[in-house]
Parts: sequence; C-alpha cells; structure tokens
Amino acid sequence: MSFIYVSESGVVIGIEKNRLTLKYRDGMMRSLPIETVDGIVVIGKSQLTSQCIVRCMEDGVPVSFFSSIGKNNNS
Repeated sequence: MSFIYVSESGVVIGIEKNRLTLKYRDGMMRSLPIETVDGIVVIGKSQLTSQCIVRCMEDGVPVSFFSSIGKNNNS
C-alpha cells in the first residue's frame, strides 16, 4: 500500500476502470490500482475529478490538499 504525493501543478487525478490515473500537462500519464492507494496528498495547484473524489470517499482513501508554500490562501 502507498500514499500518492502530487507536487507538480496542473496534474489531473482521476479514475478509469478501477485504476487511479495521473495526467500531467506534458501529456505523460501514470496509473495504478486504486486498491493499492492508502491516501492522496496534493501540494499546489492540481485537481481530482468528481468521480475520483467519490471513489476515494467510498473506499475510505483520505485526500489532503496543501498550498505550494504552506500558507492559507484565504487570508
């Protein structure tokens, strides 16, 4: 089991046929079985699809979002 750390901006994390997919701006794509993921950590400006968020909630996979500089952007 593993945690997925995404620190590159512009990555879209989604779900396709029981696999977690990471699509990068340069066209590169990676995927792995969702069953092997213990958690997802997003640092910076990347996103999860709605379907991915629903699947993570159903499977109990925690997702954490952090700014790239560790600051709350609401202040």
